[in-house]
Parts: sequence; C-alpha cells; structure tokens
Amino acid sequence: WTKPENFVGNGAYVVDNWVVNERLVLKRNEQYWDNENTTLEKVTFLPIENQVAEMNRFLAGEIDFTNELPTEHFKRLKKEHPQEVSVTGNLCTYYYIFNTKKAPFDDVRVRQAISYAIDRNIVTDAILAQGQKPAYFLTPEITAGFNPEIPAYGKMTQEERNAEAARLL
Repeated sequence: WTKPENFVGNGAYVVDNWVVNERLVLKRNEQYWDNENTTLEKVTFLPIENQVAEMNRFLAGEIDFTNELPTEHFKRLKKEHPQEVSVTGNLCTYYYIFNTKKAPFDDVRVRQAISYAIDRNIVTDAILAQGQKPAYFLTPEITAGFNPEIPAYGKMTQEERNAEAARLL
C-alpha cells in the first residue's frame, strides 16, 4: 500500500515517485476539490539529515525551503536574510514528563514546584533560540479555534515563580 500507484489521499498532491532516504516527489492531484488554485505542478522533498548541509543547500539555491536551521547560525541568517527566514508556530509541544509513581515526583507539590522553577524564557531564548514562545499548554497556540489565556503563573516574573516553588517545598 505504500507504493505511489496504491496511495489514496485527498490533498492537493499525490505521490509520483518515492525513493526511500533519497527523495519524495509529489505531483498535482487532478481530482483535488480545489485543483484550480493549486499553483505548483510538482513538489520534491529531499530528506537531509545534517542541518548545516541543508542550510548550505538552501543558501546555494539548491532547495527552496527548509524548516530547520542550526541554532548557532539562526541569528546571523535572520539578520542577513530577513525575507527568507521567518518563525512560525508548530503543531507540537515539547514537555518534560516524570515517573509520578516514584519519589520525589509522587508528590504533586514537587511537580508544581518544578513547573514554577523552570524558566521557560531561558528554554526558548537561550536553548532553542529560534524565536519560539514559552508553552503553557499542551495544545499548541496556533491550533485553529484554540484561544488560550496565559495562566496566572505565566504572568509572574521568574523571581516570583522561584519564590512560589520554594514555598511549595
């Protein structure tokens, strides 16, 4: 069922050719309900494992799009190529999970204290460092129809959160 001729889908493109670990070629789906507004005839995806190699191919004009840039190059590329480098949300959320059956994580106060103490701004600004926003929900903020209100602890300063974490312990 994974062969292009067996693929069933309802999107703007269908699989034309797939060479595992080399390329995936999609062609325009003539049966797509909005086919008249499909602008590209063909799309080719190249799996590139190395972010630096992918970045270099993009800068050389060999590929048109990448959704990963090496963190150490991001600020420079954003400055040098402001029209090409943009940050958009992803439909994913990264989070830490603990074994709540074992101490000390079996104590809800410990888990709450950790949540207060994690400096989400350091995670997004210094570690991820590509314009991401701190997450306060499992549902990504870009999800259609999801209009969250930042919880009270998300509006606190890190010093206030640290004090609350210490109080809980």
